Amino acid sequence: LTATVTNNTGSTITGMELRGAIVDSDGSLVRDRTVVVIPARQTVLEPDEAMNVRVLIEKVDPDSERGHISLEVTALRVG
Repeated sequence: LTATVTNNTGSTITGMELRGAIVDSDGSLVRDRTVVVIPARQTVLEPDEAMNVRVLIEKVDPDSERGHISLEVTALRVG
């Protein structure tokens, strides 16, 4: 999963965790993964700055149904 994340908080983001998920048409989880992108991939995200993020979800059964894919912020630290 890839996305562009833009800091619209007005503050410097010093920590960010993202969760990517694949669910089927019934809403049941197929596979997910949570990753820390700040400070692991970039030290901070300044106000109005954007960064490209990628969450690789591995070992998805090729026969599984994929009804919806999402990428969400699960934790944020500003400072």
